[in-house]
Amino acid sequence: MSNHIDHELIENLPHLKPYYDDKRLFRKNVFWIIVSNALFTFGFGATASLLAMHMANAKLGASEISSIFAIAGWLGIPTILYVSNLTDKWQWKCGRRLPFVVIAVVTSVVALVLFPYSTTFFTCLILYLMFNLAALTRSSTYPLLNNDISKKKYWGRITGINDLLIGSVGGWLSIIILLPLVNSHSEKTAFWFSASIISVATILLFVFIKEPPIQTEEKPNFNPVSVIWGTLKFGFSDMKNVPLFLAYALCMNAGIPGTFIALQAKVNLHMTEGQVGTHILQYGLLMMVATSFFIGWSVDKLGTVKSLVIAYIGVIAAASLGINPTASAEFISQWIGCRVAPVYTLAGAYLIGITSYSLMGTAASIFVMASVQREQFARFCACSGSVNLFTQSFVMLFIGFLVSHVFGGNYGFAFLASAVLGLMGSILFFVVNRHRLHSAGGTKNQTQISE
Repeated sequence: MSNHIDHELIENLPHLKPYYDDKRLFRKNVFWIIVSNALFTFGFGATASLLAMHMANAKLGASEISSIFAIAGWLGIPTILYVSNLTDKWQWKCGRRLPFVVIAVVTSVVALVLFPYSTTFFTCLILYLMFNLAALTRSSTYPLLNNDISKKKYWGRITGINDLLIGSVGGWLSIIILLPLVNSHSEKTAFWFSASIISVATILLFVFIKEPPIQTEEKPNFNPVSVIWGTLKFGFSDMKNVPLFLAYALCMNAGIPGTFIALQAKVNLHMTEGQVGTHILQYGLLMMVATSFFIGWSVDKLGTVKSLVIAYIGVIAAASLGINPTASAEFISQWIGCRVAPVYTLAGAYLIGITSYSLMGTAASIFVMASVQREQFARFCACSGSVNLFTQSFVMLFIGFLVSHVFGGNYGFAFLASAVLGLMGSILFFVVNRHRLHSAGGTKNQTQISE
């Protein structure tokens, strides 16, 4: 399998050229994929909080809830490996990705409608597994529509606008509108409203999106054991892919402070839950809205390698503010001659960080997808995603151990870990890129992959 894919040449193949040259169809597809995603993220954005709060209301303890999350995460790896193999080889007239998106959302809707009635560990586990595995199925297929429906030169902008801009706005609206329904009406109302919105979003996507006529001679294999093994073999048979997958995982894990930022604010700065949301988390989503187009544009125009450099500069800036917000606030106060509260330095670290992590993640994702042909997108990304999930679990456990036993409960260590992980991932990407250019012999078409 070659890592030097000329996507422009592929887009001009006889059976694909009419599709990719149809600008009216392109605009229509982009419009409806954005509308659908806006509705979906609005309905879906607060579901994780709804599910967790319901389990707490059902008197499940922290260990029981964490066990449910752990089991769901463990089962997630074979799920994405299996689904990705099927969707790359699917041959239905309605498309390769859409059938799986529809099946996933139908399953999610059933789980959301029934979840308010779950009152035991077992029922919560079963319904959460349904929901989470369906969500992973959708996340393993839907994002690839961004790339399938467009030429490579638009990938960064579409990803930036659809996933980052629209996704952030939808998630923000979901938090400020959907969660209050629990108090103003009832928990069931919130769950059912969420299920209704994501159903409408999926119907619009299925009716109005037209996928490209990409086909493969390989037929789908429905045996999960052979499919999962085949997917792993597909991704890891060429050992040159291993550094690429590892670089992707390291860059994605550089965003680990996002997992611990709320705990850092609450435990280390003694903020209330409401203050964490209004003073820090809310503005992180708004920052994503403000910078999402720049993120996609920079990857398209500057290239993945230069984008990684810019992103890592931001990671360092975030770490310098966030490792110890109190010390950072004192330093800045002395520097400018005006008192700055630690909450503002932590908020600044989060705003800079979330933008940098998103830029780094977008660049890393496009770097990975540019390494493989379109009919192999899902399987290849599933392998990189599996490495990411595996390393993410290890990184979170390691950070938790160090925070508790070495850093005296200071969750700001996550920012230091972010700087180390981002540096390792960026260096590894540079090595992979140099190897590509060396192997390509400097030809223009092959060099464009890293651009």
